[in-house]
Amino acid sequence: MTTQHGSYVHNPHSDGALQRWADVLANGAIAPQAGTDLAAAISFGNAQGALEALADGAASLSDDDVKALHYANEMCDLRMYEGLVTLDDHGPILPESVRAAILAMERDGFWEDRPQWVL
Repeated sequence: MTTQHGSYVHNPHSDGALQRWADVLANGAIAPQAGTDLAAAISFGNAQGALEALADGAASLSDDDVKALHYANEMCDLRMYEGLVTLDDHGPILPESVRAAILAMERDGFWEDRPQWVL
């Protein structure tokens, strides 16, 4: 399924085969491979600021934020995870499952030596 908001388009290869972020969490901890993959995807896209803006309720994103989310989502797709952002009637949002995965990734040590998250 292709989703589009403004100039941002995400077309995953196979939505049915993608792992959900909620499914890689157990008792508040993230599975080691998922923590590594999530950190790599966010770093690859340099998407921390864009994800924090969405978590803060940003109504719009800069072109740089849109590009960052695009690259991070593409990395998630390549590693067979659902995207980091979903769309509602008002635009892109950060799903609660992604927020929980990010916080678990940071707490469990997969985001060391990088800026602390503000979600």
